[in-house]
Amino acid sequence: MKKIVKNYIIIVTAIVSLAACNKWVDVPPKDRLTQNVLFSSKEGYLKALNGIYSDLATSSLYGKELTMGTLDVMAQYYNMGDDQHNMLPFSSYDYSSDNFKSRLNTIWTNFYRLIANANAILDRTEDHKGVLVGEYYGMVRGEALAIRAMLHFDLLRMYGPIYSVNKDLPCIPYVASSDRSVQPLLSSEAIIELIVKDLKEAEGLLRDADAVVKEGPRNFSGFEHNDFHYRQYRLNYFAVKALLARVHLWGGNKVKAYESAKAVIDEGQKPGNEFFPFVTLEEYRPSAANFVSDRIFSKEVLFACYSQGRVNSFNSSFSPSLSVNGILTFAGGITEGRSVDMYDNQNDYRRGWWSSTTVSQAEILYFNKFEDLFDEQGNSNAFRYMIPLIRISEMYLVAAECTQNVSEASAYINKLRLHRGIHELEYQNEDDIKRSIESEYMKEFMGEGQLFYFFKRNAFTELPDPKRGGTLPMDLNNYIFPLPESETSQRN
Repeated sequence: MKKIVKNYIIIVTAIVSLAACNKWVDVPPKDRLTQNVLFSSKEGYLKALNGIYSDLATSSLYGKELTMGTLDVMAQYYNMGDDQHNMLPFSSYDYSSDNFKSRLNTIWTNFYRLIANANAILDRTEDHKGVLVGEYYGMVRGEALAIRAMLHFDLLRMYGPIYSVNKDLPCIPYVASSDRSVQPLLSSEAIIELIVKDLKEAEGLLRDADAVVKEGPRNFSGFEHNDFHYRQYRLNYFAVKALLARVHLWGGNKVKAYESAKAVIDEGQKPGNEFFPFVTLEEYRPSAANFVSDRIFSKEVLFACYSQGRVNSFNSSFSPSLSVNGILTFAGGITEGRSVDMYDNQNDYRRGWWSSTTVSQAEILYFNKFEDLFDEQGNSNAFRYMIPLIRISEMYLVAAECTQNVSEASAYINKLRLHRGIHELEYQNEDDIKRSIESEYMKEFMGEGQLFYFFKRNAFTELPDPKRGGTLPMDLNNYIFPLPESETSQRN
């Protein structure tokens, strides 16, 4: 354990040292000298790429708001309780509130800034193949393409229409160069095509360049450098394949989504050589005092952001010491209410994400998935700063949704259930499968920002009522983030 923690300290140091580079592309287009110097060496490309990853992990993006914060609140996970709760505008889809407007502007502006950063890398990779020798070319260009695709995809999932309802409606621009001119708004269908194009190129490059293909995540320090290590924190080959499954499913291409999801499962969990194995009971609930509970099921994660601010995100949203107007929690307590109703089996590992404590003689239920944990010697866990963004369990649910065979779909769902400590279920028809997939999404991705997208993709007109139980009506327009004023002002 101590050796693992030490190795992670090495990567922490590397990431911190690169954090100062995360504004490296924010220079006027005419000022090419700075960028030319940066891209004159392999190290410059790596610094540029690491700078993007560092920014993705900030609390305003995937370090909180797009995982355990705003998006999960909008998915109606949490009981807002008092009408004064500081997250109420988000749970009620009050897009006119200043707080909501500010947050949406931050997301939009930062995403397109990071897309510009990725484009600056991509614009120069072709001219600098002599600098990026060997696997470095495929890795750098492949990851930059994947970043560009992922950011556009999540912008589409937030600001675009429901694909099945209006895929032809112009919604967001796809920016594929570092040209700063205003780009036209494209339809969801056109955006999906461009995302798939980028991901397919990235997949081809990473298949040949990424060490993860043959050696797995390599979550240990290299002898000379960590350029090809800690692949779970990069958009590696498997993460790109999984992202393709997500994108195809969003675009209604279930055949392609199934192919990509099945490939990730077959390659990533090859019997006898599992790169991304399911969590075990001992890992989740360790009996040894020198091990820490793996509540995020870290070995299953295909891609995650590395957030040193994770403990702050936890403390600001889930700490039991927060007031009723600040804590994100379930209605009820540990023995009654939503923490019981959501799980059809109380042995489900994921039910263990809820803990109960007493504050001022009142029971406080809190979400502990991202709690900062230490063993008896005061050592933290090796996944202390991990916030999962893509995990292999999602591929089982995608495959189950996309296959036309009820028996095969049942096998995918039940394998996931068994690895969550619960029994198999019998499914008679597609409706049974759909209900089970919905239930698994709700349980599996809490704190990871995926449930809101699931509801939107399926155009749900009723969402869970987190306060009283039952359901709430959902206006389909509430799924669509309005373009921020910083964008619309350029188009008037």
